Amino acid sequence: MNSQTEFYRSQYRLPIPIANWLKMEATANFRSVNAELIAILHETMQRRSPSKVTTDTEHLA
Repeated sequence: MNSQTEFYRSQYRLPIPIANWLKMEATANFRSVNAELIAILHETMQRRSPSKVTTDTEHLA
């Protein structure tokens, strides 16, 4: 990970079924839960606003 990358540290509450699904997806994709969440959010950002997505998160996967 690049030491110059800035991160927003946060803590979110998820309903248990969503948290369980996220864990299963992360395991299936050989990622941490955090990396899986970032990948899902990044993919959604690209679909909704492709011209506004400027952050490369591939290195986090």
